[in-house]
Amino acid sequence: MDNTGHVQTATKHVLPDDSNEKAAKKRVPPTFPIIPSSRFGTTTAPTLRHPLFIGDFSLDSDRKFHHDRRSLGFISVEWEQSQTKKVEYDLNTAMDRVKRKDYHRCVRENLDNLLMWILLNRYKFAVSPPPPVQQQQQQNSTSSQIPQTPLHPGQPQSSAHGDSSKTPRPLSGRGTSVDSLQSPLAASGPITSLSTDFVTYRGLLRDLMCSPYQKEGWIILATKFRRTIYLCGIDSVEKQLEKENETENQKRMCSWGYKFEQFMTDGADPNEGNDENKEYCCVLRSRLASHSLVYGAEVDGADPKRYNPPHAHLTPFVELKTNKEITTNRAKQILHKFKFQKWWSQSFLVGIPRVICGFRDDTGVVRAVQAFAVSAMPNQCQVRAVLCQVRVVLCQVRVVLCQVRVVLCQVRVVLCQVRAVLCPTSQMRGSLALQEMGYWSTDVMINFLDQFLSWVKSQVVEDDPNLVYQLTRQPGSPDVHCQCLGENSSAVAFLPQWYINEVFATAPAE
Repeated sequence: MDNTGHVQTATKHVLPDDSNEKAAKKRVPPTFPIIPSSRFGTTTAPTLRHPLFIGDFSLDSDRKFHHDRRSLGFISVEWEQSQTKKVEYDLNTAMDRVKRKDYHRCVRENLDNLLMWILLNRYKFAVSPPPPVQQQQQQNSTSSQIPQTPLHPGQPQSSAHGDSSKTPRPLSGRGTSVDSLQSPLAASGPITSLSTDFVTYRGLLRDLMCSPYQKEGWIILATKFRRTIYLCGIDSVEKQLEKENETENQKRMCSWGYKFEQFMTDGADPNEGNDENKEYCCVLRSRLASHSLVYGAEVDGADPKRYNPPHAHLTPFVELKTNKEITTNRAKQILHKFKFQKWWSQSFLVGIPRVICGFRDDTGVVRAVQAFAVSAMPNQCQVRAVLCQVRVVLCQVRVVLCQVRVVLCQVRVVLCQVRAVLCPTSQMRGSLALQEMGYWSTDVMINFLDQFLSWVKSQVVEDDPNLVYQLTRQPGSPDVHCQCLGENSSAVAFLPQWYINEVFATAPAE
């Protein structure tokens, strides 16, 4: 991985924390078992506190950070949720003019954009926030330097963008100072920590929740800084090579999802080339059992009829997905068993209530659009599982009936003293029936995330922003392994120096 932007330092930011010493004495093994997944379903899962919206930011066509909502799109849902809307969206339209993401540049971003938002909004992490009058003064002062353009559903998108020339130039390098951007917020007073257990992105939490049912491998880097553990997912060497060697057909199919978003976004012209670099991201705060969480999440857009800022939750927002047309029972099973699993976890983590899916054919033409309630997805999968159970019972009844038929034939042989009559019997394929029963459980997914985060806390104990722990699950492996990289941390350290130096700059030295 290219880390040319990192500025390393030998200085350690270590807090005197007795919990580190206690945790070291009670250190659990550096291996966390994933299989069997059933062990996570023996108890009811803890409640994930409804995610609280605490801020947002945008990335433009050059992947530059902006502290505003310029990339927020609106998606009108003008049909009943129980109905299917017939459409004809050719996702190959203007494919020759698409602007795709630079994979290597996105890899180098790590948590930088989320960390920039935290730096600009660190007053929100104060245990005792400033009085309302002081907050209002800070906001007024901030708005003079960082335009917070309000978006209203009725406004054209261009008016929401404002004059980009008036927006402060976003950071282009990891060593750039941000004093000019965050100085109005310094008046909120010093903070010594974020008072948060974990900082990460929603996508990483989603992948963790799905791990009990997936065989894919993953790598997570973890660093503890001022009692907060930062989690950053990275691609393995194999995934990097796979991404770099994508065929044109694979790239086109990946662009279909972005193109569907363009078709669904109000005011967007599908005949124009799509820009896949722009993003609108929300920052949320939540709690799972004993774990306090702050995470960023890219969202597709909001329903203009429900969007009325300021808002505390993401209930006005919708997720957009594409899927191959459902023409067989097998295809429906895959949708419920695999796709719903990821869609539910992704939406559940941010509190988005609806997923809009475009069903496409093999050529990339969407023929139908349907809305799914996120809360109903687990129930739909349970219904599917019950149907599979019924099928198993019917197979068992069929076997019993065949056995009775065999007995009757044998009785006939004895009574009539004639040649035995062979009776065909049917056998149930038990292994296939068991595979059909392997549907996902929300209790398993949430319990896994809760226990995994507890295990991470027991492993990542050294409070040093330059020290990295690597959490690895090999493809198909039943376990996750933790390794402290020690002196090798500098090669993969992901907390930028500008963040380390400035996020607690006004705090007194420890």
